[in-house]
Amino acid sequence: KRELITNGDFSQGLAHWFPVAQTYFIPWHIDNLYLELLIERGLLGLTLFGSLVVFAFTRLFAASAQGVQMAPYLAASMGGALLVGLTGSVMDVPRVAFLLFLVTFFAIRVAGNPMSTVSDVRA
Repeated sequence: KRELITNGDFSQGLAHWFPVAQTYFIPWHIDNLYLELLIERGLLGLTLFGSLVVFAFTRLFAASAQGVQMAPYLAASMGGALLVGLTGSVMDVPRVAFLLFLVTFFAIRVAGNPMSTVSDVRA
C-alpha cells in the first residue's frame, strides 16, 4: 500500500501539516455565514440564529411603522451584515461577530419600546 499523504498517520508529529494550514488556509475556509453556522453549530444553531434575526426584523418593521426613527437604520445595518454573510465569513472575526449580535439585540431592545430614543436606551 502506497501512502498518498506525507505523514498522513502523524507518526512524525505535525511535520508537513502545520505550515500548510497556517499559511494557506483558503481550501479549508468557509466563506458563507449560513453554511458556517450549519457546519459549526448544527441545524439547531442555524435555526436559532435565523429565529433571532427574524424576530429582530419583525420588531424593527413594527417599530418603524410606529415611527421609531432608529428602526430603519438598524434594519439596514443588520441587512448589510447578513448580505455580506452570503459571500464572506462574518463569524471568523470576533469583533465583527460581536457587533452583529450587539446590533441585533440592540434592535430588539429599541423596537420593544416604541417611544425610545438614543438617550432612553443608554439608561
